[in-house]
Amino acid sequence: MDGTTATRLLADLPSATGTGLLLPLLLLPLLGAAICGLLGRWLTTKLGERAVAAVAIGALAAAAVVACIAFFRLTGLPAGQRLLQQHVFALLQMRDLNIDFALAFDPLSATFVLVITLVGTLIHIYAAGYMHGDAGYARFFAYLNLFVFSMLLLVLGDSLFLAFFGWEGVGLCSYLLIGFWYRDEVNGAAGKKAFLANRVGDWGYLAGVVLLLAALAGTFASPSESPRAKFEVATRAEPAEITAVGPSLRFRDLNAFVTAVDAQGERIVADALVDARLWGIPVVLLIGLAFFLAMAGKSAQIPLYVWLPDAMAGPTPVSALIHAATMVTAGVYLSARLAPLYALSPGALDVIASVGLATALLAALLAAVQHDIKKVLAYSTISQLGYMFVAIGVGAPGAAVFHVVTHAAFKACLFLAAGSVIHGMAHVVDEGPVTLSDRRRRLEPDPHDPQDLRNMGGLASALPRTHLAYLLGSIALAGLPIAAGFYSKDEILWRALVAPAHPAPTVLFLAGVFTAGLTAFYIARSYYLAFVAPAAVRSQAAHEAPAVMTIPVLLLAGAAVTIGAALGWPEAWGGHPLIESWLEPVLPPAPGSLASGAARFGGHEVAAAIVAQTFGVATAVAGWLLARWLYRNPRRTGAALRLLRDRFERTHKVLWNRFHVDDLYRELVVHPVEDFARAADFIDRRLIEGIVANLARIARGAAALGGAIDRFVIDGLIDGLTAGLVAVGRRFQKLQSGRLNQYSLGIALGAALLVVIAWVIR
Repeated sequence: MDGTTATRLLADLPSATGTGLLLPLLLLPLLGAAICGLLGRWLTTKLGERAVAAVAIGALAAAAVVACIAFFRLTGLPAGQRLLQQHVFALLQMRDLNIDFALAFDPLSATFVLVITLVGTLIHIYAAGYMHGDAGYARFFAYLNLFVFSMLLLVLGDSLFLAFFGWEGVGLCSYLLIGFWYRDEVNGAAGKKAFLANRVGDWGYLAGVVLLLAALAGTFASPSESPRAKFEVATRAEPAEITAVGPSLRFRDLNAFVTAVDAQGERIVADALVDARLWGIPVVLLIGLAFFLAMAGKSAQIPLYVWLPDAMAGPTPVSALIHAATMVTAGVYLSARLAPLYALSPGALDVIASVGLATALLAALLAAVQHDIKKVLAYSTISQLGYMFVAIGVGAPGAAVFHVVTHAAFKACLFLAAGSVIHGMAHVVDEGPVTLSDRRRRLEPDPHDPQDLRNMGGLASALPRTHLAYLLGSIALAGLPIAAGFYSKDEILWRALVAPAHPAPTVLFLAGVFTAGLTAFYIARSYYLAFVAPAAVRSQAAHEAPAVMTIPVLLLAGAAVTIGAALGWPEAWGGHPLIESWLEPVLPPAPGSLASGAARFGGHEVAAAIVAQTFGVATAVAGWLLARWLYRNPRRTGAALRLLRDRFERTHKVLWNRFHVDDLYRELVVHPVEDFARAADFIDRRLIEGIVANLARIARGAAALGGAIDRFVIDGLIDGLTAGLVAVGRRFQKLQSGRLNQYSLGIALGAALLVVIAWVIR
């Protein structure tokens, strides 16, 4: 192989540094899950709930310590060689495709691992107090540890194959945890809804893997034009020498294969992939859309977002873990991993950006009319995930990962603070099940619902620590300066404004800005209704949660305020965002950034950044102030609220009914499936079972006839013949007396008889 070619070819394929840290990091939560699941009841009986919580929290805290050690070891390596790897065993060995159980720890996976373990540990500590006294305490922590293990397997897996096991694992755990209180039919249905929606997305993952391997193997091209053939010609190497960067499921092999260039800088494989067609459609587009379907399932994007609002049926720590540190970030992680592949298909990126924007706007509109505090935050998560996919779609995966980190801090803070509110309100509202219909709850609160914002008010004095945490988390989510959301959200808006490849960057930017204003409005609305508005029912009698719950919330609130400036000081302010430089060896730099090779931050980029920040902050402040005016004292503004509701009654109904998307799914998917099942059941019972039953009757009749013939004809003849022979035998038996004189007499008579017969015949 030519030396220059080989050097350029492998430039993006860093040599791995071996380590023994990754397997313990992965297995510690699994060990905690096994102990809580198998010995949890015994531990609870002998030592109490604290023993179970200590095992679960200890396992995850130990994993967080190992993750930090691995992180600091990674930072000690040169930027281009930051890759820790641990090979455990070989799963599949083939000529052109080798699949190993191998774990990789690079800047991208390290970022997600730290979020998962650190935020996850705080959520586990919070859950120890929140779930106190629950009959399924040990089972809950077993599921929670298993959830973290699955997410770690997803982000540490060195290949698409291994990551798929983690991908499926988080789907299974979400089903178990969302439906944790499964004796309530609503909770069980929510768990099944999440499971089924994710199964649809998982089909896209498998389809993407199959199409990718087929494309790299040259299935959609002539032998001479296949990616592998072009690679061999360009590198003048034998096939055995390039299996490491040939068709592979390893992430870094795929990226090296896709980005490979020859000595003249010409792309070797990428052009062949771009030219490949299936039914006249670019294969890279099909691959990108297939994987995006998988991401839409896990990360709740249109059309598979419908499961996430119902996921609130699970305990609040589950909601925080799903929305902040696991599950929904899986799609963003996969999109960042496959960013070099997506760079080959602008069409796929345009679809991702458009769907992400539509999801962000739709969810923000729905959040603005919710009365359930957890559903406000659920729709908020869907909306913020939409922002992340906008960043992916405009070629800025680093900005998406940045928003994942800040979102993990402030969304975990908000969910856990909401859980503390619900914990306090549960002792205030009248005990009993929710009784009002969905239609009536649109206009009036249910007196039995501790999650309804209209039953709250005045909680700032009753829950001071929770109030502070919720306020800081709300400021961060709204994107107000200088909290974490301001940095990451405005980074995405700026990237959207200067997106060079998107057909309508201005539309993308303006819609994103409008969504930012809605975000500030709905989160401020929830804050003022819960904590500032005059007390409703007896909400001032609510009590603060114990320290085991409030301390993690306050720590997350502190992170929600500070982490943005620490990781992403804007380039327009003279900074070089730390997280962007950290991810630079793994992710392609966004257009216009310093990492993309620009000598300096030019005037156009500075102007665009200032415009993005100005519009973003202005709309956020406007949204916050509007919510403050309307909901700080609803009694004073009641007339205005009623006027708005009456004037936009039809719009409010549409938003309250979630644009009837669930009804549409029910009519187009659920009911047809149910009808098909009923038809299949009818065919099975009436047609197939009828045919089988009639055939059985005929068979039984034939068997009965055969039995009768056998018994009465065949057996009768045989039995009669036997009886006759026996009777004759008994008659002749008397001749065998054993007396010689009788035998002599018989011989004489026989001889005489023969003489007579002979004389007569003659």
